[in-house]
Amino acid sequence: MSLVPRSLFGRLVVVLLLGLATAQLIGFAIHMQDRRELLAEASGMRAAQRIADIAKLLDSMPAADRARHAAVLATPRMAIEVGRDSPLPAPPDAER
Repeated sequence: MSLVPRSLFGRLVVVLLLGLATAQLIGFAIHMQDRRELLAEASGMRAAQRIADIAKLLDSMPAADRARHAAVLATPRMAIEVGRDSPLPAPPDAER
């Protein structure tokens, strides 16, 4: 018993199905690689956006409330600490 079909039509179907399966596998591999890269980039952007949002929120509230709110906003993967120092000076471009 042979797995290769004897007729020309059968051989043509096998070749076409193998080509289709190969193209699908290559497309799937490209898609998964692109998805992995986008997820890695998005998770970094999400963390940066969260830090910026927290800084903006804490900056807009009175100094007495900052430590309490920072404790609420902290997560196991990101510690938030409020210092007693004055905020950073404005960049030179902002003074113009």
